[in-house]
Amino acid sequence: MTLELNNTQFENLMKLAWLGNWIINANRTETFEEYEQALQLVLSRAAEAGLENSVEKDEECGAYFPTDDFEEYLQSFVDEYAEENFWDALVERLAERDIEEKYNAAQIEAMAAPARIDLWEKFEERYLAEFEKNGVGRLRIADGK
Repeated sequence: MTLELNNTQFENLMKLAWLGNWIINANRTETFEEYEQALQLVLSRAAEAGLENSVEKDEECGAYFPTDDFEEYLQSFVDEYAEENFWDALVERLAERDIEEKYNAAQIEAMAAPARIDLWEKFEERYLAEFEKNGVGRLRIADGK
């Protein structure tokens, strides 16, 4: 198969390959090698797209890595995603906890979908407002529980 890309398209592909591999493999003890190999293939072709200053080869292990500057740029996307994901996940989990404390599973299942969505949104909005105003500053673990 042949894929023809201009230099800008290749640079975007290289960014996506690194970011995708990071999402898949960053928190694993065992790497999904097929994604690492795909990333290596893309990084190995960087010079052909005029991006030799964005990638360096470790001659000892033969692998390609983004330069520190390029990785720092890519890491900014990861950091932005992680920050937003943190708040979304925290709000969802706290809302779910509160709903499950107030309603049993049968009550929740008996609700029509729009009512269930409204309920979730009501509980989530409470936390969204709190975190927007105070961040995590007022979160505490209650003593004795």
